Amino acid sequence: IIYPVDTQMGVRDQIISELTNLEKITDERLQEKIVNVWQNSLTENNYDNIEKLPWWPPFETAVGEKKGLPHVQDVTRCAVAIADSLASSQEDLDINRDDVIAGALLHDVSKIYEISDGVTSKVHEWLPHPHYAIHLLAREDISLHIQHIVVAHSGISGIEPKSIEARIVRVADEIVCDGVFWSESGQLWENIVENGEVITA
Repeated sequence: IIYPVDTQMGVRDQIISELTNLEKITDERLQEKIVNVWQNSLTENNYDNIEKLPWWPPFETAVGEKKGLPHVQDVTRCAVAIADSLASSQEDLDINRDDVIAGALLHDVSKIYEISDGVTSKVHEWLPHPHYAIHLLAREDISLHIQHIVVAHSGISGIEPKSIEARIVRVADEIVCDGVFWSESGQLWENIVENGEVITA
């Protein structure tokens, strides 16, 4: 654990309050690790408030300035809804709900390092989103499966989902992105990217 506990409890309390569905993870140690990843990442990049994190600067030409926290919250709610719907309708389908929630909550944490002064950083240039997250999660001993969920959530990574949990988080992220782009432009995210109207990196 890297964070200085005495001086960072305000940020930590905010993270716990703002991370949607964190309390629904049954593994309390995993809850703690997720908060640690966020707190360490924010502290190392001089953020004093999780709400200040941008969503993704290259998208701003199409959708305007958006913040990262509402996106993480939306993706987590969507992923949980998908997982719960599948679990209720397919009795033999084994879904690790803790891993779904953890992967959704952590899917964009690497953006704290990938965005600097309103543009993408050297970290993103050399380790495209969300590869740096592997390092962040590994140093907290978060499972390889959750690392896979996080890195496979974005097509930029070149890694396709290899579990139902990873697929759920990928779909949740895509549909939430579609919602933002549709509300702002009347087009789906993928269509705008294919038309060259917005860049992804």
